[in-house]
Amino acid sequence: YQPGAAPGLLFHLLTGGEKRQAGFQGHVIGGMGAITQAMRQACLDLGVTIRTSAPVRRIEQSAGKVRGVTLESGEFIESACVVSNADPKRTFLGLLEADALPAGFRQQVQAIRMAGPCAKVNFVLGEEPRLAGMPPDRTPAERSFFTLIPTLQDAEDCYNLSRRGEVPEALWVDCVLASNADPTLAPEGKH
Repeated sequence: YQPGAAPGLLFHLLTGGEKRQAGFQGHVIGGMGAITQAMRQACLDLGVTIRTSAPVRRIEQSAGKVRGVTLESGEFIESACVVSNADPKRTFLGLLEADALPAGFRQQVQAIRMAGPCAKVNFVLGEEPRLAGMPPDRTPAERSFFTLIPTLQDAEDCYNLSRRGEVPEALWVDCVLASNADPTLAPEGKH
């Protein structure tokens, strides 16, 4: 009921996918790890050396140019380019010295609101959930995403309670049954 909140409810209808179908939900075949594996392979194909279990302590720079990174171990790795998959606050406020960026940019990063009232839980199910209200003619892919909200008032109450740091009794739940779109994500017959 908040002014300007309608786009949140319409979000799932704004996507179109390759068929430009309203309400289409895209799924990464093989799970989200397939994206990083594809990126990894692309890097290896280009001759990039990939190191894991090597946390970065600091992105090194001088005169406004990146020089490389210093690892937690103290090892320095020289590089003219550093790509970070850490969140903006960790990257720009934690891994770079304060004087490495313009003060205005640092203030904008500090102002990013990152706290949210969301949690993710993964379940392994013995069968596909049966949902009241799911049209019987929906394909498995169309049944792969649904939102459970008892009422619009409950959705509003969830929002208001979360703003006060409270957990509501009736939750707003976005459900993704990804195995309906990608059966490789669960054992045969499971979800």
